[in-house]
Order: sequence, then C-alpha cells, then structure tokens
Amino acid sequence: MQDIAIDVGSGVTKLRWSEKEVAHFPSLAGRPIEGGFELSESSGCTVTFNEKTYVVGELAKKRVNPKQVFNSRDDLWFASDGYLALLYAAFAQALPTAFSGKVRLCTGLPQALYNQHKTALENLLVGAHSFRVDGTKYKVQVRKEDVVIMPQVMGLFLSRLEKDRSLQVQKVALIDVGTYTSDWTIVEGLSTLQWASGGMPIGIANVIRGLDKYLRNDLNTRCTQTAINEAIRKREILSGNDTIDLSDQIDQVVRGCAARMVDSVSKQWEGGKDAKIIVGGGGGPLFGPAIRLRMPHADVITDDEPIYSIVDGFYLYLKHRRQQQAAA
Repeated sequence: MQDIAIDVGSGVTKLRWSEKEVAHFPSLAGRPIEGGFELSESSGCTVTFNEKTYVVGELAKKRVNPKQVFNSRDDLWFASDGYLALLYAAFAQALPTAFSGKVRLCTGLPQALYNQHKTALENLLVGAHSFRVDGTKYKVQVRKEDVVIMPQVMGLFLSRLEKDRSLQVQKVALIDVGTYTSDWTIVEGLSTLQWASGGMPIGIANVIRGLDKYLRNDLNTRCTQTAINEAIRKREILSGNDTIDLSDQIDQVVRGCAARMVDSVSKQWEGGKDAKIIVGGGGGPLFGPAIRLRMPHADVITDDEPIYSIVDGFYLYLKHRRQQQAAA
C-alpha cells in the first residue's frame, strides 16, 4: 500500500510519496476556457470527476478566468471541487499510471480550522475516489484507518523531531509561515497546546503585494507574480538596462508583517522565552530574520527546500506508523 503525504495549502500544494520523491504546484484550480495559443508548454494538468473537468497548477493561470479560480483562502476551501481537483492531481503524480487500489494518506488543516473541520475533511477523504487526470483513469480507496489528519504546523514539528529527538521532551513553539497565512502552536509532551495555537492572514503574498505596489508606483514597472517572486528571491530586479537593488523595500515590508505576527504570537506565548522557537514553512527563510529581531532565540529552518517541511513531517509519521504496525 502506497504512503502519500499531501498538503493542499492555500498557495501551494505539496506532496511526498517516498524518501526521495517530492513535488509541488500552485493551488490554483478552475473550469477551463477552451482555445488560446502557447509558445511554451505549461506545467499542470486536467482533472475530471463527477462529469466536470478542471485545470490545476500553472495551467490554470492561462486557461481559467481569474475570477473563476476557486478561492483557496475560504475557511471551507477543503469542501470545494477545487480542493478535490488539486488532491486528485497530487494522487496522480504520486501513484503509478492508471492506479487502482488503497493508499495511506496523511494531510492537514490550518491550526485555526483544525478542531472545527477535521471530521468534515475526514468524511470527504474516506471512501472511493474515481477520477481522470489528463485522460487517464484512477481509482483510489482511502479507508478510515488509513487516513491521518493533523494541524499543518504539526508536520513542521515532526520534520524537526526526526533531526533532533530531544524535542520530544522540550516545550517547542512553532511558527509556520505560508503563502497567504501563518499558523503557530506550542507542542509539549508531543501534543499541541490549544491555548497557545492560532493563525493570521499574513504570509509571502503580503510581501508580493507590497513589492508590486512599490514597483508600480515608484518605478513605473509592472511585473507578473512570477517575476516578483524571482525578484524577492534575488532581492533585485532588472528595469530596462539597470539592475535595481530591492533589499530595503523587501526588508521594510517583511518587518512590518513580521511585527504584526509577533505581536499576536507574543500575547499567546507571553514572549515565548521558556520555549524553543522554530520558524519554518515556505515563508520561513523570508520572515525568519525579521522575527528574530523580536524573538532573538528563534531558530529559522534553513533547509534547501523548506517548502516541504510539513509534508516531510506527514510522511515520516506514516512511515513510523507503518513500522509500528508491522512490528505488532
């Protein structure tokens, strides 16, 4: 039986299905507009179920009216066809072509939505799923005993626990910075503390919007989101024949967002001085230095691909669970 860890995030869908195999794609899905012309092939796929066809990933940017893209920031996003389209696309990427059979699945919900919606998501996932991806038919069976749903930030904790076993006896405070939202919690005795858990709509997208506004208003430059993402990574952008250093503008936006986040976190954690603080997620490297200005003892995850931290933890949980069942 195949183990699959999937995180259908509000901005990016991530998955891991073996020690060495991972993937991610934008959490974009919608009904396609036929036609158009492309000079280069786009990544993404078509997903068909319940007699409806959707396009997902990068392909949705070109074939779906932006106003018709499913809203991944809605609290009930997981109950939409858009969520299922992304989930099925992830299944198809992880499973053999035309797969038919059972899988073990670990996935998650934002910390702020976990208690309220865990059961509803489980009811959605358990059962038989029949769908086509780029015309190929798949039949995936998920049994109740084979699905695990946990707070997304717990995946971050489990990925760190694999590297440092001492964390299981420590009080660990975690901040997971995502595309549109950030979550946090404290893990003590391998359990989350609900009173210390929360989240807010701050993430990488805030930096993209802030930098886009600066480029348009101050440099009279209009860029695609892809170009802005690259500018944030390089901390510079090419404008005409000139290379513009964007370090100050990026740092200014990030510090403002991080300050709001830390203000909320500190109220719940009372400063967090009695805990080991870990900052991770896809936005961890971007926000981490600014968070450390207010929480100097915070550790920022600097893995090569921090975007996979959550699904790494999910997959490790499935792996250890399978080993325990085999030994029983």
